[in-house]
Amino acid sequence: MKLRKLLIAAMTVVSAACLAAGISACSDASADYSQMGYVKVVFHLEGGRYRNSTNAVTNYYDFEEGTQNLIFPLGEFSGTQPIRENYKLDGWYQTREEVNGTVVYENAWDFSSDTVSEEGVELYAYWRPDVNYSYNVCFRDENGEVEILGTYNGKSEGEPFSDDLNYAELKAPSGYTFLGIFVDEDGNPWDETFGHPGGEEDTAVNVFPVYVKGIYAVVRTAEELQSALSSGRGVYLMNDIDMGGQALGTGAGTSVNYRSEFCGNGYTVSNFTIAYNASNLVNNPDLDEEGNLLCISLFGNLVGAAVKDVTFADYTLALDANYSRIRRIYIAPLCTTMRESTVENVTFENGEFTCLKLSAGFAEENLLVPQNNGAYFVNIDDSSTVIGLSCSYVNDMHEYFVQSE
Repeated sequence: MKLRKLLIAAMTVVSAACLAAGISACSDASADYSQMGYVKVVFHLEGGRYRNSTNAVTNYYDFEEGTQNLIFPLGEFSGTQPIRENYKLDGWYQTREEVNGTVVYENAWDFSSDTVSEEGVELYAYWRPDVNYSYNVCFRDENGEVEILGTYNGKSEGEPFSDDLNYAELKAPSGYTFLGIFVDEDGNPWDETFGHPGGEEDTAVNVFPVYVKGIYAVVRTAEELQSALSSGRGVYLMNDIDMGGQALGTGAGTSVNYRSEFCGNGYTVSNFTIAYNASNLVNNPDLDEEGNLLCISLFGNLVGAAVKDVTFADYTLALDANYSRIRRIYIAPLCTTMRESTVENVTFENGEFTCLKLSAGFAEENLLVPQNNGAYFVNIDDSSTVIGLSCSYVNDMHEYFVQSE
């Protein structure tokens, strides 16, 4: 009993906080107090040092009845932490096993919840190399030079890449648009299951956002396309889009001229109506010397614009223009006029036109469409280029409309 009192007194000095929690603990490798009812906890340093010693450290706990039997990490109350040069302590594990010459640690001890039994426990320090594992978000320019846009440091072995600070978009090179996808050094799609390989040295893994030259709205959904086109922004399609019968085009917005680039990437936009505002009348001397014209098309007038590599399919136009000020109506799928613009590999197919209502006395000859099922009325200058443009319709386009002169 005298020894027990001395031990508890020693523990009061070393670990007063333990006693306050109903637990007593001390380190003493020269004696085995487990025979006296104390719980033995052994910390194997695994190449580390504690108080200038590399030997395992044995702590004894005296748990009072009703306590949770929680233990504390080595060095919690002594003010001295285990150390190992060029390594950092990653945790304490219950199982240590050598597999093919490599030491494997398993069953990490959670000091906040794991409890120790009367038999005690042996724990093994797991040290990770004190190195910097990182991910670089990179841009490769047209000359193949790599620029680092941002770096995520302090990653763990096996940790996946995530652009949490949005470097790819916020630090996109001037004049480029981020497409929302990443690739590896070799240009392969980024493997979302990839974990940082770690290693014994500082290791940086380069991740490359995919950019396209030009300023675009990157479009994957019907809502994104509708917003981009009605506001006159450039469009970069990433997939086929079914508009679900929604109205589409610049005619529903404030822009009469489309001055951007619509890059379809070979995709199809389908199942939409051509947007227009029957009271939005314009003056366009390239079409007509007089004003009060209602011009209906997807892109209004193309001015310094480009529309490329896209199919517009299964679209409709139901003309409802009961507005007395309308003098003439011009309808063309693509645009009414173009200037300094490019149209390449654009197809309109399965268009359907109907006339619901016109103002009283509106003359039939004032409903105009392009000749020969064309997609636009006037190419104003020689600098505009039209290659691979075609149109086809479900019904006779001239059933309601008069072919333009």
